[in-house]
Amino acid sequence: MKVYSLTVLLCALLLGSTHAKDMQAYLQETARLTKAGAYEEALERHVWFHEHALEHQPSMTGVRLSFALMNWVELGSNYPPALEKLEAIRNENVQAMLDGKGSFNVFHDISGINRALGESEKTLELFKQIETNASARPERLWIIVQDLAFEHKEFELINRYIEDIEQEYRLAYSDYIRDLGLFTNDEHLKWVRRTFKKETDQLVLLAEFNGEDALAEKIRNRAKDVLNSKDGIID
Repeated sequence: MKVYSLTVLLCALLLGSTHAKDMQAYLQETARLTKAGAYEEALERHVWFHEHALEHQPSMTGVRLSFALMNWVELGSNYPPALEKLEAIRNENVQAMLDGKGSFNVFHDISGINRALGESEKTLELFKQIETNASARPERLWIIVQDLAFEHKEFELINRYIEDIEQEYRLAYSDYIRDLGLFTNDEHLKWVRRTFKKETDQLVLLAEFNGEDALAEKIRNRAKDVLNSKDGIID
């Protein structure tokens, strides 16, 4: 039974790898078509990828909302119908969220499209609109807009979702230790450290805004000790 299970797992991993390579090749071909001036076909492929890539390879989530969208916007710089289509998809998703028919994934898509279009502030504004809907659950979407809220210094908004700064620090530290154990690649480890520093810097800013200077200093020093330690772990 163990041998059979291992065989199934290996087959699944190989199949997933194949799909991922297929999707990467699909994007590369789409980029080639854009450079060749086959704009209409490139747009059709971008729409298909956005709507169906995750059915073939769920791990393409990050690529779908970053590189794929940036390439789509690049296409739009030469072919306006591409931007019109992307904005139409975004606007349809926005309306779904306002009508209470959206989901975490729909809001995540909106955020990615707004970022690619250079309109991230619209994501934050939409979040505030969703907050006014009594039946909405904006807390489930908070993770998507948290960085934006700090970038725009929306501390009153932030305080509605971060009620205990010390507890938030403990969670950030726990995630940091977990992620240190998951990665060995230097670039990944640098990302882990940057993420922890960003999160703790945010908490320091929030504590200072709230007039909790002692807490801000405590978190600042604690994070500095963690990042300066050899293994990232302090007692």
